[in-house]
Amino acid sequence: MFVYCAVSTKPDIEIAWYHGQTKVSVTDDARYRMDSENCMYRLVIMAVSVADAGDWRCLATNSYGQCISACRLDVVGQCTLLSLQ
Repeated sequence: MFVYCAVSTKPDIEIAWYHGQTKVSVTDDARYRMDSENCMYRLVIMAVSVADAGDWRCLATNSYGQCISACRLDVVGQCTLLSLQ
């Protein structure tokens, strides 16, 4: 699943993603990946599960201040792989 945040500003910004009040760390959890192209910042969530449901925020910070973009993720169900024998 992809979550996007578009930010255009100078000077350069630092982007942080949050799930609820918890800052997402790509170094601590391999399920998350962050990348950017031009003014578009993206959080990739691998193998979305019910635990990923809730409020997500993108926090952009530079020397002038902060800007927040937020969304809510609802996970309806979870896929289960079955083995046929």
